[in-house]
This record gives sequence, structure tokens and C-alpha cells, in this order.
Amino acid sequence: MKPKGYYLTVLSGSSNIFANCIIKKKILILILSSSWLIFIVTLSCSNQHHKSESVTEKVVIDPKSNHKVNLSEVIEVVDLIFFETNENCLFNNIDKLRYYNGRFYMYEQFGSRQALCFSDKGRFLFKIGAIGHAENEYITLRDLNINQWKDRIEIYDINRDLIQYYDFSGKYIGKGSIGRKTRHYAVIDSLHYAFFNDGEYDDLPYNIFITPQDRFKVMHPGVPFQGDRDIMNNVNPFYESENGVLFAFSLNDTIFSVTSQGAQPKYILDFGKERIPKEVLGKDMKDIVEVFRGNTVPGFVSHLVENPEYISVSYSYQIPNANTVFISKDKLDVLNLFEPVNDINYLPFKPPYCTMGDFFVSVIPAYEILDTYREKEMQYQRLPESINIEAYTSLKNIAGKINENDNPVLMIYKIKNL
Repeated sequence: MKPKGYYLTVLSGSSNIFANCIIKKKILILILSSSWLIFIVTLSCSNQHHKSESVTEKVVIDPKSNHKVNLSEVIEVVDLIFFETNENCLFNNIDKLRYYNGRFYMYEQFGSRQALCFSDKGRFLFKIGAIGHAENEYITLRDLNINQWKDRIEIYDINRDLIQYYDFSGKYIGKGSIGRKTRHYAVIDSLHYAFFNDGEYDDLPYNIFITPQDRFKVMHPGVPFQGDRDIMNNVNPFYESENGVLFAFSLNDTIFSVTSQGAQPKYILDFGKERIPKEVLGKDMKDIVEVFRGNTVPGFVSHLVENPEYISVSYSYQIPNANTVFISKDKLDVLNLFEPVNDINYLPFKPPYCTMGDFFVSVIPAYEILDTYREKEMQYQRLPESINIEAYTSLKNIAGKINENDNPVLMIYKIKNL
């Protein structure tokens, strides 16, 4: 280990000398009178450990482990948030949900075709833009992002290849043209976007690419192209957190770290004998469906979410909502929730859509809650001894607060130590 201090790397053009010199103070300006020298000052303390971005971790996942685990053993529900329902904020589904500075931002691509903002208590605050052809409107809403560096909400209109800008009150403040169609993108930093290519452009032989925010110009390739539109279909392949941007997509067993310099494999999901058959890559959708029919071969990695301790991802093609894994980032331990039993409140378990601080956030449709309650009510009447009374009572109280067509309920929870 190098001693504590700042390091000065010296390159000499006259004698081809390369040396590292320890200095005790931060050097800002050096003036020399001899032959030319190039000085590179590295102002980082050497006693700090920096993990290389190029390190790829292997995560071993046994799809058959943790089968039908009781949720009370592995998660702690800390809150339920009921999204307000009124004529100004009705929607059927959430395509993307993000939490930022005490508010939830979401959009629904089909159905209501709108973007909405709610408080952290579920109160409806405002709509973000509207469907239309005016300058401040969008025709086809395809993605939503929070650009914290520019203090704005961004909505991608795939019909016009525009990113519409709104402030945090929902007011329109401008737009940017990217010149290319995409289905998803991520804000990398104050200057760069990462765009997802699902086969729309044959001249771009990779699935993600980095471009400046103010114009379309491919700066760094991301992932070598691995599939067409059907194979690359995914639910929000990017996830942005305070730790950076992660990327995962469909028939691929890799989670990538994305920066302004490109993409690097960060985690390899090793399913062993159950792994994704590589021969299906490049095949037609009907062939892919045939491979997955009647089995539980992992595939279609989606619902990627990260908090300070864990990464969560769903991995099954047939029942993606039921196959969610939580990976501890320090030990790489795995919690595999395959059709878990919710003995806490009997709510249907869904994969996380985002985080709220350190907590995970799952979205549960109101109609599913009511269907589950009716099912448990019948079970209680026939075989009361088979029912967890505490969980049933909790479910009954939740069901009493909602109607069939209400907006969904958010379950806020944390993972117990693995």
C-alpha cells in the first residue's frame, strides 16, 4: 500500500523518465526552466481503496432455491401508500415509477397515456404535460426521467423524437431533439445520455450508446448488439441511483454499469444448468416461446432496481412478477423470491419498481388486492384453520380502503439481513 499523500506522475520528454513522487501538499502550479516536462497531478489520497470499474462479479442464482418462502422471514413492510384516485389522475398501469425529493413521478404509455406526480403520501399533485401537438405537449409518451443536474423532468416523445422539459411544478420549459428513435434512455450525468437500441438502427451495432444531451452524436459504444426488437423487449432496462446507472436487458445474463465512457459488465447472473440458452439469441419470437414453454428457464431480465445495499432484478419469461432476486452487493448473497407466500398481509408480491430512500417500492393494482381478499375470504369461511388470521385481518383492512377501479397501492419495504 502506498503511503498517505498526493501523487505526482512525471513524464520527461528529454530523458524518457517516468516516476512517481510523493508530495505532502497539493501542488497547483509548477514552473520549470529546464527541458520540457509534462506533469500530471493526481489529487487523490492513496490510503483510500478504490474498486476498479472493470471488475465483474459473478452472482450464482439457483432458480429452485427459496421456493415459496414466507415473506415475513425476509422482508419488513414499513408502509403502504394509497395513490389518490380522482378524475384528474386515473390510470390503469404504471410503466415507470421514480421517487425524487419527496415525490413520486410515473407515466403510463397506453391507457391514460399521461405522466403524473404524487406526494410521498400518495396525494395527487399535478399532471406533467398532456397529449397533443402543441409545443408543450407530446404525441406518444415513451419514457420519463428526472434530470437532477438540470433540475427538470424529462419526457420522451417517440413520435417526434423529442425530449420535452418540465420544471418540478409541471410547467413546460423547453425541449431537445435527439434525432433518433429509441424506447428508453437514461441521464448519465450533466452532459450525457445513454440510449437503448433494440434493433431500430442497423448502422449502430450495439444495444446502448452514449451521446451528448444537446445533440445526437455517438461518443462511446455500449453493449455489442445481441438481438432484435422482440428479444430486446424489456421493462425499463436502465436504473439510475446515487451509485450511478445500471443496465440489463431481456435475454441476457449480464448487468452493466454505464458511464459517460461506455458500459462495462458489472454482474454476471450465473444460473448454472438453468441458464439462458445462448442458441435462442437471434431467433424469431415463436422459437423463443417454444424454448420457454413448459419450463422455468430464466430469461427476460427486467425490473432492475438498486439501493445502497441490494440490487433487485426479475428473470423469468413466463411469470416475471413471481421470480425476483435480491442480491447483496457486499457479499453477493442471493434472496430468490419465487412465488413467495405473503404471510404479512396476503398482498400479491410484485417486483420493485423503484426505491424510496433505502426502501424498495412495489406497485400492487387495486383489483388484484380485492381479488386476493375475496379468495382469502372464501378460504376463511371454508377452512378457517388454514388462514393466518393476522395477515387476513391486515388484508381485510386494506381492501376496505379501496375500490376495484382505484389507482394502485405502493408497498414500501426493506430486506432483512441475508
